Amino acid sequence: MKPTRSTTLAAIAFVTVVLAASACGPSGPTKSKNSPGTPGGAYSVALTEPDHLLPGRTTSSYSLQVLQGLFDPPASLDPEDGSVKPLAATSWSSADNIVWTVKFRPGTTFHNGERVTAASFADAWNAAAYGPNGWDANYYFAQIKGYDALNPSEEGAKPAARTLSGLKVLDDTTLQVTLKAPFGQFPMLLSFPAFAPLPKAATANPDAVDVAPIGNGPYQLDGAWERNQKIRLKKFSGYRGSRKPMADRVDFKIYTSRETAFTELQAGNVDVLTTVPAANSPQAKRLFGERFSIRPSGTMDYLGLPVKDPRFADPRLRKAISMAIDRKGITQAIYNGVYKPATSLVGDMIPGHRPDACGRTCAYDPVAAKQLLEAAGGGGAGGVVYFSNPRTTNQHWLSRAARPPPKPPAASTVRWSSTSPTPTPPTSSG
Repeated sequence: MKPTRSTTLAAIAFVTVVLAASACGPSGPTKSKNSPGTPGGAYSVALTEPDHLLPGRTTSSYSLQVLQGLFDPPASLDPEDGSVKPLAATSWSSADNIVWTVKFRPGTTFHNGERVTAASFADAWNAAAYGPNGWDANYYFAQIKGYDALNPSEEGAKPAARTLSGLKVLDDTTLQVTLKAPFGQFPMLLSFPAFAPLPKAATANPDAVDVAPIGNGPYQLDGAWERNQKIRLKKFSGYRGSRKPMADRVDFKIYTSRETAFTELQAGNVDVLTTVPAANSPQAKRLFGERFSIRPSGTMDYLGLPVKDPRFADPRLRKAISMAIDRKGITQAIYNGVYKPATSLVGDMIPGHRPDACGRTCAYDPVAAKQLLEAAGGGGAGGVVYFSNPRTTNQHWLSRAARPPPKPPAASTVRWSSTSPTPTPPTSSG
């Protein structure tokens, strides 16, 4: 089943699959000379190699961990209740949920000393939304008026414009944003790093700034990004935002797998592992006690179906696939019960969450799944499942999820590819 950017999003409602919680690793022996909770010192974080460090170019959770220190987007989400809080912005308002006025914090600068203005945000959003640039977070800007002109649907067609008609810089600290339709959740969208500002150097030479990012956040790059080894951040002395940095330095140590990172955590060679491998969760709880925690997350993994493909046009077939997936079995067998089966399009911590919104369609019922499959004509010749993250556990849960209902058509097949041909969907999944 080969998803595309548009069809993947369209199919979420039918086959939302697994996880609405994540595991947070313990803090190992600290390298800081300061006591916990006091400013100063340094600590290290285990990380998988990011793909990009330019906000609009990535939706990878590995990149986002670094970008959260380097950039302040307009808003942030409260980790306790998911509510939207101002960050680089001081306020936003709209009388109709279509035309929004966003006011930004005055007197802030990028790490190179350049002033952050409303134009810095507009330039960044235009670059990400311009289809030919091919930036991964492009579709986050689809709500803004003029997006379609930058992303023509006809194959081979050239964009009719280079900038979003819905963006208007009113002054140095005010940006007017006009959407295509009413969208009350627009402020929440502003919390995603792709909405962070970019300096002029990034729009002039994005490839250079991608590997040597110049942000507006509490930390700045310290030295070169050492590929597959480390990324060092240091406190930005010129920071005037609301997230006052505690540590003087944060070192991201890059590992090829979480299993290796967990071994390094045990050995005291890294201080923080933000996602403990599910198989190691019981061991981590025994070893680290209160320093190991499981915290709510808005992350969700799912299967997306190409609904434009006539083989998947029948909703009964899509429901059959969903009802053939044993979500509870997967979370217990592969993830040791650390994660929760998804029964809604959003996790418990997201405002607007409705429990069991998916209803019977997300309940494991192989008998009903087989009946629906037969009623839909048997499902054709099968397809290919692509997944963008080649972790072993991803292949394990996808292998279980992709198993067809009992007695499937003989022609049904599943083949594996560890590289997705399209940008990853808008999740923070790691």
